[in-house]
Amino acid sequence: MDNMESVETMQTMKKFAKYKLNLLKTNAIRRAKEKAKKEKEQAKKQYIDRCNLINEDLKNKIMKIKQM
Repeated sequence: MDNMESVETMQTMKKFAKYKLNLLKTNAIRRAKEKAKKEKEQAKKQYIDRCNLINEDLKNKIMKIKQM
């Protein structure tokens, strides 16, 4: 009887270990996706900021040329 309980306990522990590993893997994937999304949003903001600066610079140059 002890041997059967021992086998069942080992099987339960093995299933739990698989569950925990799967959970850790899933969480790691989710965190990686969130990080990639945040980095993409940050890059997009930086790109827009650079475009706005270039636009302002061009407007200023055009105004200077018109004033000549």
